[in-house]
Amino acid sequence: MDKVEGRNVALALSAVAGFAVAAWYQFSKLQRGRAALLEVTELNAALQHEREKRQHERLGRIKAEKELRQRAHGAALKDGFSFLPIGLMESCFKDRRGTPRQGLLASKVRGRLRIRANLNPAASLDGLSGFSHVWVIFVFHENTNVVKGMSEAPGKSPVKAKVEPPRMGGMRIGLFATRTPHRPNPIGLSLARLDKVEGDTLWLSGIDLVDGTPVLDIKPYTPYDCNTDAAMPPWLALSTDAPNFPVEFTMAAIEQLQAHVPVLTLYDNVDDIRDAIVEVLSMDIRSIHQKNKSDASTVFEFRLDNLMIKFVYESDRLLVTHVNQNIMRPLSPVEASDNGDL
Repeated sequence: MDKVEGRNVALALSAVAGFAVAAWYQFSKLQRGRAALLEVTELNAALQHEREKRQHERLGRIKAEKELRQRAHGAALKDGFSFLPIGLMESCFKDRRGTPRQGLLASKVRGRLRIRANLNPAASLDGLSGFSHVWVIFVFHENTNVVKGMSEAPGKSPVKAKVEPPRMGGMRIGLFATRTPHRPNPIGLSLARLDKVEGDTLWLSGIDLVDGTPVLDIKPYTPYDCNTDAAMPPWLALSTDAPNFPVEFTMAAIEQLQAHVPVLTLYDNVDDIRDAIVEVLSMDIRSIHQKNKSDASTVFEFRLDNLMIKFVYESDRLLVTHVNQNIMRPLSPVEASDNGDL
């Protein structure tokens, strides 16, 4: 073999070797690609399996939660709903007597509501101070029908279907057309002015809640709550036309009121507490029974904050005669009678 032929053979062998290497490289690359593709396919399949598994778990959880809600709802419809108050109202009204039928009829009366600590007041009250008024949802806890309902036979209503709103001459109206506190569920709704939010406490005015009233919830009053197209029946004017008795104080009563300002809980000056007394008494807080059985010599009394106010009705005015520190003497059933609500 000459040199030329030897070089050709060497070149041919080199080319074959290069081709073999290239072929092996491509084959290896293809195998790796197939392995990678297989791995990706397996991962996608595993991911899809997990997604389906989670979807089944979610559907199962939703179904279980739905069944639990239905079961709880059915039990509540049968046995009643149960709610914990968010707090108890500390009111200037120590009992029902003198409490306005509508809170804002007496704008100077005051109360405060301390929110339960486990409701995280610092967070849950955040933003409320920007509102001027709030809705207060509460329980008429002193209603006699609350206890009566517990002793009534099953299926029998503890309340009357028709009531006699005040100042309507005995006219009877369906209870759901009134704001009577004697309701199947003794729940009240009241609009109050929010004076300030201080820590866990709401300071309110224009309230119509008795001291110790359980409050279920508060909601801010917004412009959407005021409907200018609202219509009302003519008889409503008869019941809401509150009397406006002139209220005067004896000199002794004024001196006593000034002397007792330091014992007050919700007031810190004589002018505000005097205005509150005037607002309450000007609406004539006597019951029908008291009006029929009393004369100019009859002395009435009611509690406001830590005071006991005594007064008489004269022909053309109401005269406050004494203001003493409240000694927490239980009022008689007549004195503490509830005049009803519309």
